[in-house]
Amino acid sequence: MDSVRRNLYLAASLLAIGSVTLITGVSLYFSEDEDADGIALTSLGCVVFLPGLVYSWSAFRSWQRHEGYSEEFRAIK
Repeated sequence: MDSVRRNLYLAASLLAIGSVTLITGVSLYFSEDEDADGIALTSLGCVVFLPGLVYSWSAFRSWQRHEGYSEEFRAIK
């Protein structure tokens, strides 16, 4: 059960950090003269955001008891 909670916290953290980094990168890209910082942060945000989104979505669908998803997360109440 501890590993399940740890994985959920990791997925939520990746999703949150990726969202913030992605939004910051896009705003820097459109606001500054040099686009390199914005492009780098946007790329990093995508790399962090996508795994967090996929794992969070998988956990959510499993929690809703949809077929084809792992029963790993159903133990959490």
